[in-house]
Amino acid sequence: MAGLFISCGKDTSVYEAQKKEDVASATHFEPDGDDNPEGGALKRGVHKVSLNVTLLDGSIVKREFKYYMPNSVDESKPVPLTFNFHGSYTYDEGITPPDPILSISPNHILNRIADSTNMIVIWPAGIAETGAVNWQNTDKNLPFVEAMLTFFEQKVPSVDQKRIYACGHSSGAIFSFVLAYNMSERFAAVCPVSGQMRLPTAVVQPGYKTAIRAFNGEKDETVNYTAAQTNIKAWAERIGGYKINKGMPAPVVLKQGRYNIDAYKWNGGDVDIELFGVLGEGHGVDWYEIMPLMWEFMRSHPKK
Repeated sequence: MAGLFISCGKDTSVYEAQKKEDVASATHFEPDGDDNPEGGALKRGVHKVSLNVTLLDGSIVKREFKYYMPNSVDESKPVPLTFNFHGSYTYDEGITPPDPILSISPNHILNRIADSTNMIVIWPAGIAETGAVNWQNTDKNLPFVEAMLTFFEQKVPSVDQKRIYACGHSSGAIFSFVLAYNMSERFAAVCPVSGQMRLPTAVVQPGYKTAIRAFNGEKDETVNYTAAQTNIKAWAERIGGYKINKGMPAPVVLKQGRYNIDAYKWNGGDVDIELFGVLGEGHGVDWYEIMPLMWEFMRSHPKK
């Protein structure tokens, strides 16, 4: 199911320039070796891993990710995995691409959630294309995800196969949608932030349907909010099996931290599909505010 039309900006397939954090232009990005040595057991803390990934055409590329395993993990129990896909990092032609996972630390809010949930968080690095490091090339990125899953399935502690999740910002959010469509049998739930995806004209129904709670800023000038509503509604109808009337369902009005949220929900059908519209917010939705709502959804949607 590769080659999906993925949309960002005003409902086009182009990734808009966007940075999640300031990264020095001279930062080395090419995979430069593991600090997690070969062996059967994962290490606690934040660690980097390089993998040789075989692509669909048989070529092999080196890809890199970091993972965080809390000191609190109980290795006698299967652990959930949550993948977090970064947004698009732009850089000028002729300089070294920035490293999008350079600054990953235990203090990120998602890692703090992992401290109390017996979970491992995975931080993959996207592909350095001309001018940007992002997740736009589906054919190259899906094998990378498969390779990461295989890596963790061969380690201790064991993976809870019913609780594999994904989230991401901007281009990483779009890729989270792609995983919900292309790798639905592996992912129980996804929480994309500031992204959207238009389904292909001929939808291939997934064998398992991944639950989705998307977060979009109402004032986002990079990802059009009206287009995000249109696309999630199509997802609810064409994947979720819901009968859609002309408009969106009546929103549930929520207060989360400093945010007011219009929560549009399709529940009770083949799969839960939800859009949380963050009122007055743009592209930079604050994860520290919405993380309780993200984790609430993921933990309550294990694979059936």
